Amino acid sequence: MPAPIWWTQINYGPVANEQIQLADVDGDGKDDVFWANPYDGRWYISYGATSLWSVGGAVNVPYDQLRLGDLNGDGKDDVFWIRPWDGDWLVSYGAVSGWAIINNSNIPVAQIRLAATGSAP
Repeated sequence: MPAPIWWTQINYGPVANEQIQLADVDGDGKDDVFWANPYDGRWYISYGATSLWSVGGAVNVPYDQLRLGDLNGDGKDDVFWIRPWDGDWLVSYGAVSGWAIINNSNIPVAQIRLAATGSAP
């Protein structure tokens, strides 16, 4: 019979699973844990899912309106948001920069999916 597998705590916080996204925001090839805290409006990142929480970039956006993906091709995932009152598309590069407007549309963020990129066979 195989030995039991035990869970190892790597971080902690009052975080619900739906508030968490995994993305490589520092570009090291390992996913980081991204948390948009609904209580204080800040973003927190646990790099490689092993570091203590670090405060990220922009604030006060509901976690369910954010998408993560590498929008500028630098190997670091960025945070994407469509501002609901004017349709502006905004990005926080590497989850640490301020917002930059990159486009505009009337598409609700719930309908946006970021496609994976890379070399396909």
